[in-house]
Amino acid sequence: MTPVLRHIPCVLLLFGLGGAAGAQNSYFTARLTGAQEKPPVRSKATGWAIVTLAARSNKVTIFVESSGVKATAAHLHNGGPGANGPVIVPLSGGPRRWTGTATLSAAHATAVRTGKTYVNIHSLAHPAGEIRGQVVKGAITVYEGALSGSQTVPPNRSQATGEASIFLHEPDNVLLYIVESKGLQRVTAAHIHFGRQRTAGPVVFSLRGTNGQYCGVSPRLTQLQLKRLESGDYYVNIHTLRFPAGEIRTQVLLQREVVGKLSGANEVPPVTTSAIGEACMELESDGRLSYTVVTQGIVATAAHIHRAAKGRSGPVVFSLSGGPKVFSGKTAALTAAQMRDLAAGLYYVNVHSVRHPDGEIRDQLRSPARPSSYGDGCPGSNRLIPLSTAGGSFCIGQVAEFMFSQGLAKGVAVLMIGFNRDKFLALPLPFDLKPLGAPGCFLLTDVGLVPFLPKLTG
Repeated sequence: MTPVLRHIPCVLLLFGLGGAAGAQNSYFTARLTGAQEKPPVRSKATGWAIVTLAARSNKVTIFVESSGVKATAAHLHNGGPGANGPVIVPLSGGPRRWTGTATLSAAHATAVRTGKTYVNIHSLAHPAGEIRGQVVKGAITVYEGALSGSQTVPPNRSQATGEASIFLHEPDNVLLYIVESKGLQRVTAAHIHFGRQRTAGPVVFSLRGTNGQYCGVSPRLTQLQLKRLESGDYYVNIHTLRFPAGEIRTQVLLQREVVGKLSGANEVPPVTTSAIGEACMELESDGRLSYTVVTQGIVATAAHIHRAAKGRSGPVVFSLSGGPKVFSGKTAALTAAQMRDLAAGLYYVNVHSVRHPDGEIRDQLRSPARPSSYGDGCPGSNRLIPLSTAGGSFCIGQVAEFMFSQGLAKGVAVLMIGFNRDKFLALPLPFDLKPLGAPGCFLLTDVGLVPFLPKLTG
């Protein structure tokens, strides 16, 4: 992995890299609103929660922070979205901050892991609950697109170009967007619109920025807007005086990245070997897969992408170029059926050797783990809440970008990736920053990375 310092509108990052910790823990988050109550409650109050579940003991630790509600009680309940259920863990504290610890039954631990629990905050005005939030795995999903005049409606011959990178933060359900362009003159506006390819549609929200360079955070998306985003029904459009309906545009589509951690234990049948490897691949706009496979401890004779589900063997789909330690290049363009197989997780990378001609190390290709997200940042003097994110695969030899939006114009953001997600130095997280003059703000970890192949360098 080659981390980079990227300076784009609104962004300046300094960082230190380490590893993640808490491998024995699973981390969940909840965004609390009145709209999630059953029935819905009209309330301006909000809240967020961090739920930590120990893998072996099923011990759960809960931290909740709220604002705008005179809370009388708070609990962790059993129940799916839109359903009310019994209390699992009563929380103590209040009226703004609540905490709790308990050892869950196997059934309740499974409910936490599968999104079947929620945090509920009660008040005198709403004794059944004023705000609640489903406990889910926080996630970041990446969307992207290349802007051009050929995609506008109607198409034009503009030579201007652009790139859009959009990160969906869940469960906050907001978009961090970065749009850069070249060759535009007399830019008037930029938006995200609702509409499928080759159709024009209404504005969903305006983008913050000027002169074809935009960076910011969207309003919170509704469930309908989330479905439209996932279906590829949104597009970025930059307008100019010459082309008031849009000079360049792109459809906002899911980024197609897949990764794999190769070992002998993944072979069918398993192979006893100390060899390891890592695969990073991205589906390019022309339909080809660009790939890099790095290995260690094996004298490889060949490497391929095969088709089969996890735990099964299947035929070769693509042969990989290079070796014996590094394989890199691009495949032929994938057919529509092959793209469906890739999305369904039916491809695996297999590295062969003289000792193990059927394969010494392999792994199923899957979407890379993204940093999770939880909690609110503190508004700056610009009254905007900062949001950070990371882009690119965290793979050896690949570029990983760390981005920061809605901070102060000339501010400096420091990203620290340490060795423990539950502590920073000797401080337990989340750590209240009120003693440092920032009431209602907390220090917490936002990025969870699992180190892999520590002996490899790139």
